[in-house]
Amino acid sequence: MNDKRLQEFNKSVKVQVGFHQRLRGVSAATPIPKPSNMLGFALDFPTFTIDSPVILRRELLGYEDLPFFGAAVGALGRNRYMFSEDADFMGLLAQVKSLNSYVEDLRETLQTYGLYKGSGAGKRLDQVTAALEAESASLKKMLQEYKEDVMKEVKRPAKFLSLSYASRVRSANWTQHKTKYLGGMGGASHAYVKNVGGFMSAHRRIVAVAMRAEGCVDQISIHYDNGDKFVCGGPGGQASPILYLDDGVHFSEICIQANRWGEHNHVYISYLQFTLTNGISIAGGSRHSSPHREAIYTPCQNYHYFCGFDVKSGKYVDGLRAIFAKFVI
Repeated sequence: MNDKRLQEFNKSVKVQVGFHQRLRGVSAATPIPKPSNMLGFALDFPTFTIDSPVILRRELLGYEDLPFFGAAVGALGRNRYMFSEDADFMGLLAQVKSLNSYVEDLRETLQTYGLYKGSGAGKRLDQVTAALEAESASLKKMLQEYKEDVMKEVKRPAKFLSLSYASRVRSANWTQHKTKYLGGMGGASHAYVKNVGGFMSAHRRIVAVAMRAEGCVDQISIHYDNGDKFVCGGPGGQASPILYLDDGVHFSEICIQANRWGEHNHVYISYLQFTLTNGISIAGGSRHSSPHREAIYTPCQNYHYFCGFDVKSGKYVDGLRAIFAKFVI
């Protein structure tokens, strides 16, 4: 309310108070006559003087119980349902604001991982945002009407489209996708990412990759933004340059080949190449025109985020599968 309405509370007003009165009987100055004289007593009754009234019962009612009071101020409660932002009660406007904030956080997260533009999750967030903007503007307009006359009930819209999305948006999560295993079965198992949901919820990112390779891939190194470094394989081969992922740069393609190699003719990861969205790439090992097994992954096209590898390795990188995360709404 504005200052003008606050000042109105200081005005003097006349208040009328009413009460109900009912005659239950009189304390007659004249003794009650015999039954045979009752007719005369009844005829003379209007001339008797009524004694001082006696209060038989007193009842106090709260203002909310007064007749018509509920109808007069009921609009306040119904308006509160739309506009309240109390900690223990969130009205429709507060719910819309809260959902909008949640959507913006999701949008920022997807943009960080390069998964927003064109993805199904991104399109759904755009759809929710459009509904939120329209309904937020409508509620703000109604709020202004409410401030101008707090006793007037503001008509609530029949449906809030944005809030119908709320449960689906808030239950959105990261799903894990592991590719088929490529390579041999020698070596010990290694994996940095145990749980994609926990990894992505902690906002972890890959900031650099490198490898050592010659005839096959000897070693893979993956650097994460929290300072952790995942290394698998041995120290042989030649070191590649370190491939850094600057802000806004992501993996556009990962190419993996598995072939038989070495004196024992075992299957190893013979070739590995990382290519970024800025066109820079590194590769190591020997690429074959007719490989034993080959896989090419395009995370950006599939709206997946590359989290790392599940690897078997010893002296060399024997085999691996890629681990991806996808956001589903």
